[in-house]
Amino acid sequence: GGLFVGAAATAPFVLAGPDTSPALLAAAMFVRGLGLGAAMVPMLATAYRGLPSDRVPRASSALNVTQRLGAAVGTAALALLLASLLADTVRPETAFQATFGWMTGLTAAAMVPAMFLPSTRPDLSGGPRSGA
Repeated sequence: GGLFVGAAATAPFVLAGPDTSPALLAAAMFVRGLGLGAAMVPMLATAYRGLPSDRVPRASSALNVTQRLGAAVGTAALALLLASLLADTVRPETAFQATFGWMTGLTAAAMVPAMFLPSTRPDLSGGPRSGA
């Protein structure tokens, strides 16, 4: 759900032009942040799922580094794309729209692996699960 909201909230940027309301773009960015934030909680919970307590600090550090590297590489790749398009495109509007189109597509593509995340909570009690 959160990734879908994040991708859908990027659409106004794909369609934005010189006359697009800044308030609309601010609202879209706010909704995008909510969607991506909502998506991060289950992803992080899955990453820690089943980990012994003594390994959580190390896993937390590894996830933090991975997130920061991914954000930096993703931002650099999109900035490179935008710079390339600005050098080749007559209208900057077209370059920005194409870059946000890629951002929307990449966000939507993240839904594929997210569909494979476990949808149930692990049974930490050690007993039989109810309803099984």
